[in-house]
Amino acid sequence: MFSRRGRIGCVGMTAAVCFGLGLAGAATPSLADEGRCLIVVDGKIYLKGRCSIEILSGGNFTVGVSETSRSEYFAYVNPDGDRNKAQGYWNGRDAESNASWDLGTLKRNGACWSNRRARVCAWK
Repeated sequence: MFSRRGRIGCVGMTAAVCFGLGLAGAATPSLADEGRCLIVVDGKIYLKGRCSIEILSGGNFTVGVSETSRSEYFAYVNPDGDRNKAQGYWNGRDAESNASWDLGTLKRNGACWSNRRARVCAWK
């Protein structure tokens, strides 16, 4: 586990979630497209506008990153079996190379997934 608050490691996580935190694996079927994205964390907008949107197997998706491109900031949304709830991760305020910062449980509202702290949206 990492020592900074909010950051997670792969120890104790399911393999599927841990794999989803990487920057995409060749064995994961996906559909990448360009669309409009929004990432807001703690009231600050980190990504707004055109970006890559990649829909991964199992309903997981990314905003701001795909196998071929990456925005400075990006996020992963991983539904946890409930179509209206998901776990969210992003690459943090320092724009790190992987999405290891936990955004918590997000609830779906249209094209956006959010909670009190964060909002991740993707429009194609």
